[in-house]
Amino acid sequence: MLSKGTEYAIRALVYIQLKKWEQKRPGVGEIAREIEAPEAYSGKILQTLTKHKLLNSMKGRGGGFFFSDNQSDLSLYDVIFVMEGDSSFRN
Repeated sequence: MLSKGTEYAIRALVYIQLKKWEQKRPGVGEIAREIEAPEAYSGKILQTLTKHKLLNSMKGRGGGFFFSDNQSDLSLYDVIFVMEGDSSFRN
């Protein structure tokens, strides 16, 4: 069973990819609204994903969250490992 944080992380990453195809970079507020999660909690999740280099962010005008070209091979395993650790795969 995945935690709520992991579920939000997966939903956020899917939304960010959809926006990438539109050549847009969504911000925290937009992402939180779309994935139906609290904005502060979404910010923490996105910060964790960025810290572990599963996602990029840019501040300022034209900023937001986005994937670089070398992040196209992101797997579900990577997301779960970052959000929940390796204990999820041992139980």
